[in-house]
Amino acid sequence: MPPPDPAPAPDSEPIRVPHVLLLGGNGRVARAMTKLLKAQSWKVTSVVRNPQQQKDHLLRLGAHEVIHHDLGNPHTVEDASHLIEKYQPSCVVFAAVDELVEKGVDSIEGEEDVERILKGTLLKA
Repeated sequence: MPPPDPAPAPDSEPIRVPHVLLLGGNGRVARAMTKLLKAQSWKVTSVVRNPQQQKDHLLRLGAHEVIHHDLGNPHTVEDASHLIEKYQPSCVVFAAVDELVEKGVDSIEGEEDVERILKGTLLKA
């Protein structure tokens, strides 16, 4: 019989996988981000507004979990805080394209553009 595995050192912490809470998870940008982040070994939790959106498709892209939650209503600020407390992500990304357009990003064509947006921020975290 092989000897038992040694117990971990008492002061060592388990390795934590980077985890992103992706708001607007079913949009074109978010879907591309899901694939890119999964390839970087991130855990992706997608938050989508509409319960009819394709949960299975997001899971196939690499999302760990898909949550239906509408953050567009003014009374949901506390709900957003609750999501962060509940899922304890390493970071939160707001990936709604309309918001990006308002900030001057006028064209997002594919994964290359999403990767360009992420360079220097999330993938280097």
